[in-house]
Parts: sequence; C-alpha cells; structure tokens
Amino acid sequence: MNMKHQNLFVLLMMLLMCLPSANAQNTPTKNSAQDSVSAKIWDGDYGEIMPQYPGGDAALFDYIKKNLRYPLEAKNKGIQGRVIVRFIIETDGSISDVKVVKPVDSLLNNEAVRIVKSMPRWKPGGLMSKGKTELKRIKYTIPINFKLDNNKTDSFQYVIDPKKNSH
Repeated sequence: MNMKHQNLFVLLMMLLMCLPSANAQNTPTKNSAQDSVSAKIWDGDYGEIMPQYPGGDAALFDYIKKNLRYPLEAKNKGIQGRVIVRFIIETDGSISDVKVVKPVDSLLNNEAVRIVKSMPRWKPGGLMSKGKTELKRIKYTIPINFKLDNNKTDSFQYVIDPKKNSH
C-alpha cells in the first residue's frame, strides 16, 4: 500500500470507530416527570433544528434584561454569580421541567427559574424527516450571570453559548 492509501485507510477506520458513539449520543432520554407516557427528550446539541426564542437570541437577551429582578436581599449581601438553568422546550414551544443545574444562592437561583418559567412560547425544534420537521421535546441550557457593580446596583449578563446546550 502506498502512503496515500494508508492515510485514507487510517482515516476511514477512525471514522468507523466514531460512528457508534455518535449514534449513542442521539439516543433520547426519558424525563422522570413523564415516564408514564414515555415522552422522549432529545439533547439540544443533536436536534437538527434547534428551538428558537421568538425573535432570536437578541430578543431573548432583551426579554431577560427587561424582566429579571435582581433580588434585593442578594444585592444587600453582595451575592453574585452564574446560575445555569436547564429546561425542556416542548413540541408546542412551551417550557417545562425547569431546573437549576449549577446553583449559586437560592435567591439568585429562584430568580433565574422564575424568569425562565415566565418566557413566552419558543419556536419548537426537531429533526428533519422526509423533508418535514418532526417536532421533538428538546433540552436547553442557559447560563445567567448576576453581577453587581461597585455601587451594588443590579445588573446581569446573559451569555449565549451553544456548546452549553447539551445534557
């Protein structure tokens, strides 16, 4: 075998070794709250069509900015940090199963959950099947950074990071 064929063979073997793990990652998981109906949840990283907040990421940022209320007690105590919230976007665009996966303090955690639960319906996501979108329940994760400036005035940052939308 010449060098070109050897490289091609090695590349093909590496690709074949990766395929089983990629398929396993696309396996849906069950939501414990809905085990009785065996509803499947797809991991957001692997949905071909991701759910979208109405108006896109900029509109989501504006919604959070306008509606988030930095808890007064957290301000007074100087509590700040990043709260990671995970939720399910249902096939009708509604939000369910909101959970804090990386807590900071109950005051900030509760506000992050409140703001996610108050969001309007999203455009649902799914998988392409025969030229049509097959809507799926999709997990979505967002980080919300609560940050105080030197004067302890409320401010926050919403970080859009598509790599965080797994799990």
